[in-house]
Amino acid sequence: MPQPKGTRAEVRTAVEAFFANQIALGNIPTLGTVYGYPEKIMDEAEMYANVQPGTSDGAFLFLHLMHSRDDLAAFQEKRIVYELTMTFVFRSTKDSAVDAGIDNETMLDAVVKTIRANRTCGTTDGTIFQWGLGSKGSTTDIEVESFYPQSLHASQAATQIQSIIKLQVVQIIQA
Repeated sequence: MPQPKGTRAEVRTAVEAFFANQIALGNIPTLGTVYGYPEKIMDEAEMYANVQPGTSDGAFLFLHLMHSRDDLAAFQEKRIVYELTMTFVFRSTKDSAVDAGIDNETMLDAVVKTIRANRTCGTTDGTIFQWGLGSKGSTTDIEVESFYPQSLHASQAATQIQSIIKLQVVQIIQA
């Protein structure tokens, strides 16, 4: 089995693949597309790309590795801790902003549930040792922040909500 290289690209690719798979399996309602980086020009249809037909909600997920730090984990091993920020842009065409808020929370709860259910981010080769469990000396495992629903100025028929989930992703590599 190849050893993890300890690169940001490796972690971003693993997280992006994990969420693409979860979307395909239907485990995260209303999440349409995950991006390792935001596109220069976004196609709104991608919000609904993998959502059931007739659904009036959709969302983008953008991944951002804010920080990383290395420390010695054990003899011949180095721990690399990445601070992952996941930004969700949720949009709903439902009549009620309250209903949009409830649907956004349902999506966020599904994301947290999938992280808790798979602590290696779907990797079986050691690419990700753990995620969503903090690291030594850390007390926060997963942090969720969501903002109020807002009507889009161009269209009063749509409500948009931005949310952020922050967590740590840990790799163990040979020193």
